[in-house]
Amino acid sequence: MDKYQKLIAQLSELKKILEDAKATLQWRRLKAFEANFNPSNKVFFMDDTSEQFENQQASFWLISVNIDAILQTASANKYSEYRKEFNKLRIQFYYLGSDVRVY
Repeated sequence: MDKYQKLIAQLSELKKILEDAKATLQWRRLKAFEANFNPSNKVFFMDDTSEQFENQQASFWLISVNIDAILQTASANKYSEYRKEFNKLRIQFYYLGSDVRVY
């Protein structure tokens, strides 16, 4: 697999991790809302969303390091579009869970 294909595959993986992390945070918010809205002592579910989110963070930043290394060795003109997309994904992940919106 050449640099270009590896870059595309890893950017796609970052997008997937970002979407999964958004879903994990939404699940955490829903669970907190339901716990406050209608607390029940009858059923307890194990909540591993914190662990899931930590794993997603670790995966995201590990892949980010690999992508950054590829982009550092690539010509600026050829990969400028991918560099912009990569920066956007990093900023979106950084502000994930906050009220800041990145477009």
